Amino acid sequence: MLKFPDSKIYFLTDMHADAAAFRRSMERCEKDSIIVIGGDTFDKGPSNLELLREYKKFIRDGWNFKFVIGNHDVRQYMVLKYWFQQGDPKYAAAFTAKRFRSRINPLLHECGGIEKAQQMFLSADGEFNWFFRDQLLIYRNNSFAFVHAGISDLLAETIEQTSVFSINLRFRAMMNADPFALYYGSLGSAIRTKYRDNDFAFTPHGTATLRKTGISAIVSGHFNVLDGHELKIMNGTPQFFCDCVVDSASRKKYNMKTPGWAVLEINPHTRKIIGRSSEKTLTLYEE
Repeated sequence: MLKFPDSKIYFLTDMHADAAAFRRSMERCEKDSIIVIGGDTFDKGPSNLELLREYKKFIRDGWNFKFVIGNHDVRQYMVLKYWFQQGDPKYAAAFTAKRFRSRINPLLHECGGIEKAQQMFLSADGEFNWFFRDQLLIYRNNSFAFVHAGISDLLAETIEQTSVFSINLRFRAMMNADPFALYYGSLGSAIRTKYRDNDFAFTPHGTATLRKTGISAIVSGHFNVLDGHELKIMNGTPQFFCDCVVDSASRKKYNMKTPGWAVLEINPHTRKIIGRSSEKTLTLYEE
């Protein structure tokens, strides 16, 4: 049995620069609730900046947003932070020709060049300075952990030894000091894990460790699900997979004909968890 949050939570993830998909998803949400954005705001879609401005519009209107960072977000932050060090082999993976073509150049074109992009995102008075400043690695509410990709055994142990609060403090310090080390280090499992048999594996040991902390369910994006939200039991831990491929570029790639939208509703009043998307509505959990 899960310990539900006190307020209704809506989880939206992997919007990938598609403001229209975000607006369609928000039409299924109620204002007196918590909106968790599960990462991957950047790349693929029509406009990174339009989506960020949509977020801000809702926040100014009094909506309660929590932001969990994704791998696409961290990689774009690395580009902005290390632009003048891109010749360093350490940062080569962030500046490949493919990434310039499909990820970096589109963002810089929107911003009007690297100098303006850095001012917008990195300067204290920049229009989007709030975005990276307000990110979390993990958002926890009662027995639910909201992350972009997942939780490994190692990360579960870190949560047990410290706390989600301490991990978020460490995450923010690493984002400021060395986001490259964050991305490829142990905390990186939260944003890019594939649950392979390595440092990012999640085994029954991870489940037992998480349960000691009071966390008994994981909510994530990152993994594409093409037919609505999915619930999988990962070595004894329920994990809700919520990347329903909502951005128009990805939907075109997968030959998905309808406009995309998706939201996971965690409702403490009905004791139900419902996945709603342009593909289908599913009751994934109820008590």
